Amino acid sequence: MSAADTEDLATDFHKVFVLPKAETDKTKHKKHVVIGTMLIDSLKLRQKYLFIPRSKANKADAAEQKRWDQERRRWDHVNINMLEGVYIVTDEKKETLSKYPSLTDYYKDLNSLWLIVNDAAVKQFSHKRLQVLEQLFSLHKILNTDDEALGIRESLRDFYSIYKVDNHIHMAAAFTAKHLLAFVKEKCLNHGDDVVEMVGDQPVTLSQVMKEVGVDSRAMTVDSLQVQSRTAVELFHRFDVFNSKFRPFGNERLRTIFLKTENFQQGKYFAELSKQFHIPNH
Repeated sequence: MSAADTEDLATDFHKVFVLPKAETDKTKHKKHVVIGTMLIDSLKLRQKYLFIPRSKANKADAAEQKRWDQERRRWDHVNINMLEGVYIVTDEKKETLSKYPSLTDYYKDLNSLWLIVNDAAVKQFSHKRLQVLEQLFSLHKILNTDDEALGIRESLRDFYSIYKVDNHIHMAAAFTAKHLLAFVKEKCLNHGDDVVEMVGDQPVTLSQVMKEVGVDSRAMTVDSLQVQSRTAVELFHRFDVFNSKFRPFGNERLRTIFLKTENFQQGKYFAELSKQFHIPNH
C-alpha cells in the first residue's frame, strides 16, 4: 500500500493495520497454506451458488442497451422444466437461460464443504480470525465513535427506514417499524370508527379494540410497537420470540387486524399497508 493510498484512507476514519510476521517455521507455514487453500475453496463454492442479478444497461451506451433488450426478450417466453429435482429455464429454442449445477454436482460440493467445515485446523484458525476481527472492530469503535455519530446525523437514511431482506418470504415482515407505526397511528386517529371485529352479534370498532388492549394512539412510539429485535442473540433458536415480533404492541388481536388477511375486514388494512410499501419500491 502506497503512502498516497494510506493518506486517502486516513481522511475517513482512523485505520488499524495488522501486518503479518515473517514465518520461520516451515511446517507451520505449510499448515497455514493448506488452511488458506481450503477456505478459498469454500469461497469459490459460495460464488458458484451465489445468485447475481443482471444489472440494467447504461442508457447512454446504445450497444449495451441493444444487448440488454435482446437478452430481456429471450425471457419473454420461457419454458420451465424439472431435471433431477432442479428447475431449468429455457427459451423457445430450448437453450438454457441460466446455468445451474446438477444434483450430482450439488451433493459433491456439499460434501466438500462439510469436509472443510469439520476440519479441526480450519475451525481453530477461523475462530482465532473471528476473535481478531472482533477486537479490531472494538478498536475501531473506540477511535471513531464521534465520526460515526456525525455520519449518522448527516445521513438521509436511518435505522428505521432500512427494509428487511430475508430468505423466509413473509410480507408481514417487509415493512419497517416506522412505516407500520405511521399506518397504525393514522388508522387510529382518522378511522377509529371502522368495524374490525365481531363479538357475537356485536360489532367492535378499532377505537374500542385499542382501548381494550391499552394502547394510546397519542403515545405510540417505535419502541412501544415491539416489532424489532435488539440483538441477534435474542432470536437465536427462539422461534417464540421471533414470532412475537409480528405482534404490534405485543398483541395478537392487533396482528390479526393489521397484518393478516383472515379477519373481519378480509385483510383490508394489510392490503392498504402492502400497497403503500410496493408503490415507492416498485
